[in-house]
Amino acid sequence: DGASFSGDTVIDGLHFRGSAIRRALIADLVASTDIRTSEQVVISGGSAGASAVYYHIDRVAEDLDLESGQVLGLPDAGFFLDLKDKDGVDCWPAQMK
Repeated sequence: DGASFSGDTVIDGLHFRGSAIRRALIADLVASTDIRTSEQVVISGGSAGASAVYYHIDRVAEDLDLESGQVLGLPDAGFFLDLKDKDGVDCWPAQMK
């Protein structure tokens, strides 16, 4: 949804429903597998996916409601620093245009 599975809105006719997709995905996983009996569930992502891990790992753990196991987050990167580069260029805003 362009917002790391956080969206739940309509803008100019475009529907951003990442939050609903995340909830439905976890609900389907719980309903169709024995994941609740797992000893460990690892949620991972890289770059923007890592940001989604940071944002949602606690909610995913709550939604999975494991019987006795643990849900672990394994983000790989996911930090987007709003700093100037070595040449003094503020590159992040320029990249987002």
